[in-house]
Amino acid sequence: EVHFPESDEQACTARRYFALEEFFALQLTVLWKRARYRDLAGRELGKKTGLLTQFYHSLPFDLTGAQKRSVKEIIADMRAPYPMSRMLQGDVGSGKTFVAMCAMLLAVDSGVQAALMAPTQILAEQHYLTFQKWMEPLGLRMSLRTGSRKEDTHVETDGDSQIIIG
Repeated sequence: EVHFPESDEQACTARRYFALEEFFALQLTVLWKRARYRDLAGRELGKKTGLLTQFYHSLPFDLTGAQKRSVKEIIADMRAPYPMSRMLQGDVGSGKTFVAMCAMLLAVDSGVQAALMAPTQILAEQHYLTFQKWMEPLGLRMSLRTGSRKEDTHVETDGDSQIIIG
């Protein structure tokens, strides 16, 4: 019916069938990959919340309901025994960076480094300055890493960095 349709309606129906079949195969592949991913061993983090609590109390404002919900979901993901796979979406200025800070604080409080990758050097530098402003009272060690800077021009604190912005 696709190759030699007797009518336009028959050709359209056949194309729709193939599209449905292709979409169904794609969905099965996604579900299969998700199930296999969940079988991988992950690193459980986020059991300590001291830095996160300090951060909340240092803010001169309250996080929005959506931000709080996102942080709670991320905490649950980080505490799960499988790798976290999450994408945070939002409009410009909606507070995605603050949610990322919260997740990074949970990681650092668990004894690991955390990194935030930005798509441009300018944005990485802006994020570094923002993080520095909010993380300095918590006593965290931070560094900035970008591709076009020479190693000796990177801003670095004493000791190993707990948070790296790149």
